[in-house]
Amino acid sequence: MSAARQRSDPTWAAILPGALAFATAELVVVFFHECCHAIAARALGFFPSVYAFYENNPSGTPFQDIVIAAAGPLGSLVSGFAIFVLARRQRGYSYAHLLIFWLGVLGVTEFINYLIVTPWLTGGDTGLIAERLGLPVYARYLVSLAGWLLLGLFGAAVARAALHIAPSGVALSAPYERKRYLRRMLLLPYLLGLVLYAPAAIGTKPFFVLLGFLGTAGAAGVLQSAVFAANRARETDRPKAAPPKVEPLAVVAYLGCVVFYVTVLAHGLPI
Repeated sequence: MSAARQRSDPTWAAILPGALAFATAELVVVFFHECCHAIAARALGFFPSVYAFYENNPSGTPFQDIVIAAAGPLGSLVSGFAIFVLARRQRGYSYAHLLIFWLGVLGVTEFINYLIVTPWLTGGDTGLIAERLGLPVYARYLVSLAGWLLLGLFGAAVARAALHIAPSGVALSAPYERKRYLRRMLLLPYLLGLVLYAPAAIGTKPFFVLLGFLGTAGAAGVLQSAVFAANRARETDRPKAAPPKVEPLAVVAYLGCVVFYVTVLAHGLPI
């Protein structure tokens, strides 16, 4: 095996920080998404509470339902896009860069996912909006198609951002090296991150736990799209950096989010 090929194989010391960043970012993104629903509901005169993976606002008029349902995906999109713009300017591998990267990716992805599931998930945000607007079936499938197109376009941007923060010792000159790196540094942290994500569901109703995990499934599509885009991505200059390691901040931030979910959100947080 050549030295270049050996360098293109990231170790667990590089993968674990990504998994912690993914799990932490996902918990933050979900909480912010539900808070956007709750803030819109509060502005319309309701008194909602945010729980782990859901917000308990009652149904109102069609207009109120549309505004409240739209607030979550739009809040995720605006915040995720702003953070992702910052993530694309980062260079070098660190936990802070990984966390910003995942916050941006997962925020935008959450919006795209809701577009994709519009025809089938009638209880979801975009499905509810479609119901209240009385959109015909073909229009709902057009919304879904737009989501799939955005998924492909966003995957290419995710690939470039991920390569920008790659460890300096990883070889990325050849397409196969970039594909291997993106598989291991996107898909493996995603899978391991799902395991780390699970403890935050303790004390939450199983139905909403299922919805919470279904919400993370869409990220796999964007990440796989990023791997496919590796052929078109270019290697960028990366600053020299210390070998990747699990920083104490990564563990503290992750455990803080889990404790917040289990001790506060499992019982409801009034907004």
